[in-house]
Amino acid sequence: MLKKFWLGVRSLLIAIDQLFFTILGLIVYWCGGMKNPPNPDDTISSHIGKRHRAGKAWAKLAMPLVDGLFFFPEGKRMGHCYRSIEDDE
Repeated sequence: MLKKFWLGVRSLLIAIDQLFFTILGLIVYWCGGMKNPPNPDDTISSHIGKRHRAGKAWAKLAMPLVDGLFFFPEGKRMGHCYRSIEDDE
C-alpha cells in the first residue's frame, strides 16, 4: 500500500514538473527566447539535459545545479538531467 502511495506521489510530481515547464516554456517562447513551443512531455530536467547536449551556455550552468539537487535523493551518480531525457519523445 505504501509503495503504491509513493508511486502516485512520484507521478504527481512529474506531472507538476511538466506543467510548470510548459507554462514557463510558453512564456519564453512568446517572448522570442525559444524557436519552438515547449514539448509538454518534457520536464525541466530533461529540457536542461537536451539543451546541454546541444551546447547551450545557460544549460552548462544550470545542469550541475539540477543534478546536485537530485544527487542524494536518487542515490546515484551525477547525471540526473541526462537520465531524464526520453529520446523517443
